[in-house]
Amino acid sequence: MRYEPEHKTRTRDRIVRNAARKLRAEGLSGPDVAGIMKAAGLTVGGFYKHFRSKDELLAEAIAQAFSDSEKLYSSVQTMPREDRWNWRLRLPAPNSAFENEFPE
Repeated sequence: MRYEPEHKTRTRDRIVRNAARKLRAEGLSGPDVAGIMKAAGLTVGGFYKHFRSKDELLAEAIAQAFSDSEKLYSSVQTMPREDRWNWRLRLPAPNSAFENEFPE
């Protein structure tokens, strides 16, 4: 079965997003390849079609986590000053595409 050209890119992005989420929740030593792939809805066997090593994935996941944090910080900065302490109001609702992106 042939996949569309963007399929590999979307799959890789999904793996990186899930790895970034697990890094924020579990710390640098927490996520393992099997757990990341399971969270992405994929099998471990497909991991090496997208990454040469876990280190390569973690480097991208860390960059993604910083990018996500920067976007959140930027959105807070555009809020009225009196609302900035309520920055969590800007987070997407549960069950959205970014569910649990910023765990407590």
